[in-house]
Amino acid sequence: MSRDLTMKKDKITIVGGGTAGWLAALVISRRNPLYDVTVVSSEKIGVIGVGESTTGFFTNVVCNEFFDLDCDINEFISETGATLKYSIKHKGWTKDKNQHYHGPIDGWGFSENTEDIFLKYALAYETDQDELLSISQMGSYISTGKSNFNNGHFTDFSHAMHIDAHLAGQYFRKKCLQKDNVVHFDTEVINVNLDEKGYISSIDCADGKNIKSDIFIDCTGFKRLLLNKLGAKWHSYKENLPVKAAIPFHLPYNQNEMPEPYTTATALSAGWMWQIPLMDRKGCGYAFDTDFITPDQAYSEIESKLGTKVDASPLIKFDSGRQEESWIKNCIAIGLSSAFLEPLEATSIHTTLCQIKSLSDEFILSNAKDTLNTGSIELYNKRTRLLFDDTRDFLVMHYMGGRNDTEFWKYISSGNTQTEYVKNLIEMSKYKVPGPNDFPSYFGAAGWGLYSHVMKGLGLLDPAMCRKNIESDFLQIPFTKTLVDHDYRPLKEFIATRSENSLSYNSFIQYFRDKRKN
Repeated sequence: MSRDLTMKKDKITIVGGGTAGWLAALVISRRNPLYDVTVVSSEKIGVIGVGESTTGFFTNVVCNEFFDLDCDINEFISETGATLKYSIKHKGWTKDKNQHYHGPIDGWGFSENTEDIFLKYALAYETDQDELLSISQMGSYISTGKSNFNNGHFTDFSHAMHIDAHLAGQYFRKKCLQKDNVVHFDTEVINVNLDEKGYISSIDCADGKNIKSDIFIDCTGFKRLLLNKLGAKWHSYKENLPVKAAIPFHLPYNQNEMPEPYTTATALSAGWMWQIPLMDRKGCGYAFDTDFITPDQAYSEIESKLGTKVDASPLIKFDSGRQEESWIKNCIAIGLSSAFLEPLEATSIHTTLCQIKSLSDEFILSNAKDTLNTGSIELYNKRTRLLFDDTRDFLVMHYMGGRNDTEFWKYISSGNTQTEYVKNLIEMSKYKVPGPNDFPSYFGAAGWGLYSHVMKGLGLLDPAMCRKNIESDFLQIPFTKTLVDHDYRPLKEFIATRSENSLSYNSFIQYFRDKRKN
């Protein structure tokens, strides 16, 4: 039975702005209209721009594919200077520091009937990374210089995006405050008050307000202001993900330089450097392990690598890990308050959106009393732990390319950082091609296609073994002759028909640069 909308609504208060806070507010206010939503955030508190890169899930959100948020992707790009992301280019992650590989965000964009054999075939016979890239839809855009954009419209929404975290948050803030059931207070929280049962009853703010609420959402980032008050316990991943600091910085484009349609992740002496091409600048940073290099040494390495001076932002320190419980009593932590692994693969904003979708679609019920049942809290926490633990495994795999030219990489190559899952997957892959059932397959997990590109790029899949594995498959595939002749034409022709009328990527950039000027 639907609830009478004239009744007094229960209240959800979100503490913290930024991308996580405003996305949570926007989705919850639209998907759960039986609640009044309050956002408490301060313009005095800056936004941590560690990532500025997203997965395809973010595009789904901006395009209203999961939620009716009244967003518009053209408007979003025009207002924020976002660009399209088709892949991550990994450079120097193996013993050959000049080697690179791509991980297209769509993994393998084939139909379900042909995906299995095409992937196995590509792994078995293809050694050229650029050729391997071209047989996925997103990869083909890179190899042909095309885009999935034409005549002011996108032909599909399979891409991810590079974003400015601050401007993206402001865009979602604007959309959020268009709703009648959302209010915003620009102030800071100075105290968290608990009731006799240990639930958060209210928060005291710097401007004198005392804000009561039925449910609180902690989006205060590394401060974890609300959840820590409830005795939250941190589960560290530092044994598996030893990178623990980052130096973010921006780079201007050179004259006539155009943004690339992919993120670049370059392995350095004690970690790796990201370059994320936005419309008007590059968002960059060096994530490194302070056990092997000092911040000053890291800064010098950046400038040596780039051959130019950089104006770096303050050092960001972090402990990779997650909360043992992201939901305690009437408080749910989302975003950095809940977990942070490291900037690689845009996992922070991805897992944030997974949390928001799960919470708003499945766990927020018609009233706060029903929502705060112990069964839901336990199941949500179990699901969230699994998501973060599986994502950790995916990131750990990226470091398994055998590089050992510095003390940091010698430590990594010794196997000290391997999780049991990664260790077993690498061992199994010496004897058979990993298949879909060997990887997590629930919504939000990094699946078979994404893992396979990484493992292939790192040299963890032996072509001879792959060829041996697929001999029996060939006997049951009607296009055996095509595959055995090493001919990708049917697949490439199919991919080409999807992008033949699209603009070049440079034309997409120019189109939105002109719009931003106007």
